[in-house]
Amino acid sequence: MHNPKDSIKEGYELTDLNHKLALGATIAVIAIMFAGMGVTVLYYKYRAQVKEEAFSQPNTLVLLEDDQRPQSGPILQGDPVKDRIETVTAHQAYLNSYGWNEVHGAGKRAHIPIEKAIELVANSEGTLYRQEPTVATEQ
Repeated sequence: MHNPKDSIKEGYELTDLNHKLALGATIAVIAIMFAGMGVTVLYYKYRAQVKEEAFSQPNTLVLLEDDQRPQSGPILQGDPVKDRIETVTAHQAYLNSYGWNEVHGAGKRAHIPIEKAIELVANSEGTLYRQEPTVATEQ
């Protein structure tokens, strides 16, 4: 057998890879892979068990009368004409009345009938647009 010290002097080494170290490293990598697969399997079994327990618990049922049960199709208005008339009437009442509106974070603002507002704007000669709006606050 050739002396390893002589091979170093000559610029090359004749010793082989340490087979015990290589075998140990390979076994360690394989063991880590199997451990990871085992943890993964246990995790998914646990998740399946949790889902099964969640679905096995009885849901609370609410009994509805026949007229309260939802229709199988889309929910439609009972009387669209009546609903439209009620909406337009409510909007017309608002547009033709005096009152206060709650403005989020700004207190209250007054509203006036639409006809009165048109008259004021028509007779103002543009002076209404040059003023800063004022906001009333509760005292």
